[in-house]
Amino acid sequence: MSIKDQNQAKELLQKATASIRNKNFQQAVQLCQTLTNKYPDMAEGWHLRSLLAAQMNNLQLSLETISKAINLSPDNYPWILHKIHALLHSGAQNSALELALHTAKQDIDDSSIL
Repeated sequence: MSIKDQNQAKELLQKATASIRNKNFQQAVQLCQTLTNKYPDMAEGWHLRSLLAAQMNNLQLSLETISKAINLSPDNYPWILHKIHALLHSGAQNSALELALHTAKQDIDDSSIL
């Protein structure tokens, strides 16, 4: 991504974040969609879109978008916790448990390499 694109993506991310804070959800949805459409490889955009969807009680969209963010940034443990939380709230306790156990095992395996 060029420096110009990075700056534009960062600006969209900041505007979307401000819209969410101001509870202007309609504008935030539009900004997040623009961000993820224009910069699909920017994990932060997918994460923000997931947070927005969760605030709007759209758990399915929240799960879809946090999964995209995690695919782009697989070692981001706060995002994995966000997904576990969304899974729990959507009633998918077994999936949440599996993800938590997989993440814990992966963390233990990674630390044993050191």
